[in-house]
Amino acid sequence: WTVFQDSRGRQWLGTNGSGVTVWDNGIARTLTVANDPLSNIVRSVAEDREGRMWVGTLSGLYRSGASGEGGFRRVASVRSSSVTALMLHPDGGMLAGTSDSGAYLLRGGTVHRFTRSNGLPDDAVRSAAVQPDGSIWLGTDGGIAVVRAPVQSAPSAEPWERNADLASGEVRDIMVGADSTVWIGTATHGLFRFRNGRLTRYSAEQGYDAAAVHDVQEDGLGFLWLSCNKGVFRVSAAELADVAEGRAVAASFRLFGTADGMGSSEANGGGQPAGYRMKNGTIWFPTMKGAAIIAPSSLPTNTIVPPVYLHSFTADGRTLTTEEGGVTVPAGTNRLTVSFSALSLLVPERVRFQYMLEGYDDGWTDGGSERSASYTNVPPGTYTFRVIGCNNDGLWNTEGASMTVTVRPFVYQTWAFILAVTVLAAGGAAGIYR
Repeated sequence: WTVFQDSRGRQWLGTNGSGVTVWDNGIARTLTVANDPLSNIVRSVAEDREGRMWVGTLSGLYRSGASGEGGFRRVASVRSSSVTALMLHPDGGMLAGTSDSGAYLLRGGTVHRFTRSNGLPDDAVRSAAVQPDGSIWLGTDGGIAVVRAPVQSAPSAEPWERNADLASGEVRDIMVGADSTVWIGTATHGLFRFRNGRLTRYSAEQGYDAAAVHDVQEDGLGFLWLSCNKGVFRVSAAELADVAEGRAVAASFRLFGTADGMGSSEANGGGQPAGYRMKNGTIWFPTMKGAAIIAPSSLPTNTIVPPVYLHSFTADGRTLTTEEGGVTVPAGTNRLTVSFSALSLLVPERVRFQYMLEGYDDGWTDGGSERSASYTNVPPGTYTFRVIGCNNDGLWNTEGASMTVTVRPFVYQTWAFILAVTVLAAGGAAGIYR
């Protein structure tokens, strides 16, 4: 359920009933937190400056001895029975989020508690992050709470002023990127980007084909990695910036799952950390069947641009004949459907498309993996249908395929008919006048 790497390079994996598994130079051993079964359901792990390990469980918060080798003892000052998030504060304090009792900041023998009574939107705290200005952001089931810097002797929280724009109250992860961009993962409304006061959402329309984001990690190579119930997505941070700045309508999210070697496509979340970038550059995510380990620098890239083809145009279910000059749509057509494809043999199910009917659409439509586009009641006129596609690694064929589409009018919709009617009407009016 959680992964972490300590200062000695050991990987800690929180399990769903067996305590913590510690990997040390390829050797794994399991540490029991306490005799209580719930204490061995581990949701979060962290390390303090003294090298002591902190473990959040369904039976409360535990801390190891000075060696960090075990001997866990219950931290009585945290009253909750379920600790869902742990984060070491820059001043050396340990912040613990709980599922029902808010958050605790423990430092120097002093305990500061944050609940709904002093500013939290909700008492379930699942993530935390320190912003560049020193403030603490807490991700709760009701949105984000902010503890303003400096965090003094009696700090208090307040709801983030942009919570209403998040669309989802359940915040699963908050990650501050190397360039100070804030990435927010939610339980039901996808990914959000916050930079320079602008909040941008990424959902299906922007290319992210999932509802939840459990955890967000940077790989140092310009990509973000997002874990969710469908697997793990990789996306270019530059493409996400293009969407946020209006230069693109969608980004290319590549999904990794069992076909790529994961034991399970369902990653686990709801606590922190639900993902970790290790010192060797690998990224670990907890899943329903162990940890998924990704080596971003070693992943092969599909560099073959997929050719894009137009297959057919149908008008109300009838296939139209395409000619060199384009395709003609009969007058009165209610539904026009275009089918297309892109040839990519490596992972064909991950080919994605964008299309546009120039002269009718205002911009590109992200069609996802669908291989057809439909329009209803297109007015008479001449248009150009364009479609582009990308392969499983997000490499786009920006030229794509295109075809001129002429929608015929009824006789009464033609300019000749309108002119004739106008002339007749004018002549009739003149006769009546005489």
